[in-house]
Amino acid sequence: AQPPQPYVQVSMDMIREQARRSVLLERVPPQLRDPGALRMLLEELLGPGSVVCVAFAPGDARRLSELQEERSALAQVAR
Repeated sequence: AQPPQPYVQVSMDMIREQARRSVLLERVPPQLRDPGALRMLLEELLGPGSVVCVAFAPGDARRLSELQEERSALAQVAR
């Protein structure tokens, strides 16, 4: 059996895996700007259970920049 990995390493591995399977959608119609509605459409197109998570980026670019800096700082800790 392998020894358990530190939490930060496990988290970074999950982030890298998610990045490989992430999709960015732009100009989403208003009727699909609800996570449930978008999930239903994507699962209709890609198959049931194919969508793990639906998340929307903040509309305020400053907040998005803050989140990006926070993520970069976490990545530095993991190295």
